[in-house]
Amino acid sequence: MATTLYSTDIRSVEEASERFSTEKGLVLVRPHRAFCQSFYFTIPSGCYALVSRHGADEEYEYPDGTKSIVWPPGLHFPHPPWVRVSNLVTQQAIVLDLPVKACKTKDNVTVNIDIALAFR
Repeated sequence: MATTLYSTDIRSVEEASERFSTEKGLVLVRPHRAFCQSFYFTIPSGCYALVSRHGADEEYEYPDGTKSIVWPPGLHFPHPPWVRVSNLVTQQAIVLDLPVKACKTKDNVTVNIDIALAFR
């Protein structure tokens, strides 16, 4: 169980799955930009990927013509080659252990609040 949520930098996209499975509380990773940019990249399953070109978000166009800012898992051959994966967000459920503080309502009833966050 995680006690904090955090993000980190990683050397490559391939490292993301291992880091998400071993580090509790890791929500977002930023792959390092390679000096020699390749003409393809892979997005691991279990991640939401944001792809950018010169710092601006790049949309993915599905075969049916719909567009999304989130790229699907798999092998991609972007054109032009300076398009890169800028952020990967985990799709795993993260249990966050935070101290719960009881609050009093207007009619003097004590209430405990649990919060769940889901990234879409």
